Amino acid sequence: MIEYLIESLACGTVLYLAYLGLLRKSRNYQANRWLLLCSVGFFLLIPMVDLSPQARFTQDLSFSESIPLGSLSALSDQATYEVEQIRLPEADTHLIIAYAFITTILLGRFFFYLYVLRSYTISSEKQEYEGNRMVLVNGPIGIFSFLRTIYISKKSWAEGKITHDLLLHELGHIRQGHSLDILLLEFLQAFFWFHPFVFLFKKAIKINHEYLADEFAVRSGADRKEYALKLIHYTSPPKPQQLGSGFRYSLTKNRLIMLAKYDQKGSILHRVALLGSLMLILFVSTAFSQLKPTAPLESGYVYADSLFWSSEDQKVYFRGNVVIKYGENDVKGTGSFSFLGRVNLLVVNDEPVNPNTRITISGAKCNIRALSPEDARTKYGNRGKWGAIEIETTY
Repeated sequence: MIEYLIESLACGTVLYLAYLGLLRKSRNYQANRWLLLCSVGFFLLIPMVDLSPQARFTQDLSFSESIPLGSLSALSDQATYEVEQIRLPEADTHLIIAYAFITTILLGRFFFYLYVLRSYTISSEKQEYEGNRMVLVNGPIGIFSFLRTIYISKKSWAEGKITHDLLLHELGHIRQGHSLDILLLEFLQAFFWFHPFVFLFKKAIKINHEYLADEFAVRSGADRKEYALKLIHYTSPPKPQQLGSGFRYSLTKNRLIMLAKYDQKGSILHRVALLGSLMLILFVSTAFSQLKPTAPLESGYVYADSLFWSSEDQKVYFRGNVVIKYGENDVKGTGSFSFLGRVNLLVVNDEPVNPNTRITISGAKCNIRALSPEDARTKYGNRGKWGAIEIETTY
């Protein structure tokens, strides 16, 4: 988890700086929209990808009712499985509880916003506008849209304060599907609330939505100068509903600047090429990183009656009365346990072991160390190119 956070934050930092340098002042808003959304998906998902050779290792504890084929089939004793203790460290448990608590609150807020919108729709007068539904809400709300519905104050509509140009802005949000972006971002934020770049990119995407809606209004016939004046003089009551797309007075200055440069669009190709190159570099540096949790450089110890390295699945099984203190595994029980994942080279007391070998280790403390592919190759030559597990027994 720590490695994921480090890599995800590093990717988010690079991509956000790229946004500030390449996209923030670009007037290619539609391209900016997809580049920003791709950036969010990239820094959240790509650090989970591991294509490095040492990804073959895992540290998951498993125990089964039957021992793999090979020499174990000749063993007469049948293992029983009485796991006495499998527990997470107390600090990890508290972190999981805190994460679940905050996530539940944010998901509750998300569904509450949906409930409020549904309440507006059910309880308010409705009209049709340009093929879309318009809901006239009783109460001082600002104009905003969600999915294919425009929400406005019934009083403002009756007094003629909501002009066609302002409605064109909301139609821009609707026809370009901006609500889908917001729903996705709100949902991601509920699960990745600890990630600062989710918030930063969400803000950048919403700002870009406003530029896109302004551009749509001008292209649909609104006079640019008159539209700019309406942005200056339009004062919204309370801020738009969290899931809605609507006027945000704090952005008016930036929107006016972008409107003034409406016809000054440059080529986006070099920006896309630069951002794509950055993503490729980040992908290679994370997917083939040597700092993955699946490449353990851990050590620990095991007590057991015997161990067996199966050629069938390349796992090492510890059998009998077993005590495990390795990585996050803290287990005591009776049975057959495997927690080292796929082992490509097993070395016991400085001697490489052949697969399907059963070794009696009763009464011995087995000190275990996992070597990275680099260390194993240096020590054992080409046999260690995928890493190695070293076991040393002491009495």
